[in-house]
Parts: sequence; C-alpha cells; structure tokens
Amino acid sequence: MSSELDHLLDKPEKPRRHRRWWKLALFGLLSMVVVGVGSAAGVLWYFSQDLPSLEPLQNYQPSLVTRVYSDDRQVIGQFFIERRFLKPLQEIPKTLTHAVIATEDSRFFEHPGLDIIGILRAAWTNIRHGGRRVEGASTITQQLAVSFLRTHL
Repeated sequence: MSSELDHLLDKPEKPRRHRRWWKLALFGLLSMVVVGVGSAAGVLWYFSQDLPSLEPLQNYQPSLVTRVYSDDRQVIGQFFIERRFLKPLQEIPKTLTHAVIATEDSRFFEHPGLDIIGILRAAWTNIRHGGRRVEGASTITQQLAVSFLRTHL
C-alpha cells in the first residue's frame, strides 16, 4: 500500500534542458566579468608601475619670493621666478576657493578627480567642430597631476 501512495505523491520531473541553458549563460556571464575585472586590474597594475612617488606632494616647497631687508627692517628688494607668497589654507577666503572651483570645475565635489561626463562632453563638442580643440575637459585634480608630473619627471 505504501508503494501505491509513493507513486501518487511523486511529482512529474521537469525537463532539465531549460535549467542547463540558464546555468551555461550564468557561467559564461560570470566568466566574462572575472576576465574583464582581471584585465582591468592587470592594465591598472602595468601602468602604475612607473608612476612617481606621492612623497613630494606631502613635502611641497614652492618657489617663493626672496626679500632683502635694510638695517631698519624695511624691504628694499625682492627676487623671484614667480611672485608667490605661501598662505595657510585657513587664511584663504572661502569665497575665493568657491570662485576658483566654480570657474574651473563646477562638479568638483561630485566626481573622484576625473570628470567622465566633462571629458565625454568636451570630446563630443570637439568632434562636432571638425576635430578642432574647442573645449577642454581637465579638472582641477587633473591639472594638479599634470603640473606635478611635469616638475617631477
């Protein structure tokens, strides 16, 4: 009698062909993701091998004005390549900081240093104008990197 009940409770098996297709598709997708991430990591590692150290940025010593004083402590001369005066960041007015950011990179606080939207926008504008460089796409961060690399390479 139990064998008759077992037969009634058994569910018909579904064809496995449908499940196998999804497993293969999922395995293929996962394989492509792993290969893509591995390739990106390899390219990043390869190009990061000859980057300069960040230590000079931490010990930045800009070219400043040299002042010559008289006996009574009056400035009688100045020598400089670029007329720079070092100011602590706290002494720079917030309005000046915001004005520079608004002028140079309006999405400064929204991207991690590379403004992909700005780069694509500039590329599209330049393509529309026959390949002439009409618009640039560098951010403040990119300008700092270029300046740093030019002086330390």
